[in-house]
Amino acid sequence: MALTLALSGIYGTWSHQVARRAKEIAVRLALGAQASAVRRMIVRRGVVLVLIGLGVGWAAALALARVLSASLPGVSGRDLPTLAAVSVLLLVTTVLACYVPARRATRTRLTETLRSE
Repeated sequence: MALTLALSGIYGTWSHQVARRAKEIAVRLALGAQASAVRRMIVRRGVVLVLIGLGVGWAAALALARVLSASLPGVSGRDLPTLAAVSVLLLVTTVLACYVPARRATRTRLTETLRSE
C-alpha cells in the first residue's frame, strides 16, 4: 500500500510540476529548442531527484536494519533483492511520470499555451 501511494504521489507531483512550467516549456520551444531536448531536461531533473532520494533511503534502510530485525522477529532487515526491486520500480515510475506530462506539454499548441493565463 505504501509503495502504491509513493508511486501515485511521484506521478501526481511531476504532472503538476510540468503543468506549472507549461509557459516556460512553450517559450523554450518558441525560441527553437527541440521538443526532445525539453523532454530530456525534465526527465533528467526527475531522475536526479529520485536517485538522491534512493541513496538516502538505502542508507537509512541499511543503517536501521538492526532495529527492524529486532522489532520484527523472523524478518531480515537486509533484504537487498526487495530494496533493489522497489528502487527499480521507483526509478521506472519516475521516468514515466516525467516523460508523459513532458510529452503532453511539448505537443500542445504554443500560441494557446502562451496566451492562456
